[in-house]
Amino acid sequence: MQPKPSKLRASIIAGFAIAAVSSLPFISIINCCCCAGVLLGGVLGVYLYNKELSNQFTLEASDSVVVGIISGIFAAFLSTIFSMIVLTLIGPTEQQFLREIMDRIINELERSGDISADAIDELRSQVDSSLRGEIGFVGFLIALFANLIIYPVFSALGALIGYAFLRRKQHYQETQPPKGM
Repeated sequence: MQPKPSKLRASIIAGFAIAAVSSLPFISIINCCCCAGVLLGGVLGVYLYNKELSNQFTLEASDSVVVGIISGIFAAFLSTIFSMIVLTLIGPTEQQFLREIMDRIINELERSGDISADAIDELRSQVDSSLRGEIGFVGFLIALFANLIIYPVFSALGALIGYAFLRRKQHYQETQPPKGM
């Protein structure tokens, strides 16, 4: 019996997809919704790996988790590098967009009077310090470290979700009578 196909190809493709979604300006906002881009990348990895399996093999949950973790690790490295390149080439466009949104929110909070003037000043100072955009080597390492934790976890979760859908689809197809009967 021949061994199962390598999970590497599907994982690399899914990792590139996750990195693209995570590092491109404005598209990266998708990840604000529970890391949706990373989850979908995990689903993509399992879907691609399932396509590589021949009829001899059945997709297993452990295969899905491995594909998800490998995809997340690739994506963490690629996304961090791509984000640094995009930040260098495009400049602070996304940061200006986020600054405008935060300014609107702070102004609305100030108008409503729900928060004290001291808290508003502190909030403005926190937004300014977080959106400065000066990312050096230490910032690169921090981003990479955070991505190496978050991406494999959410990609593996997405892979398990993809596994559940693929297994459900397979079960449904097996229980249907053949066409023409």
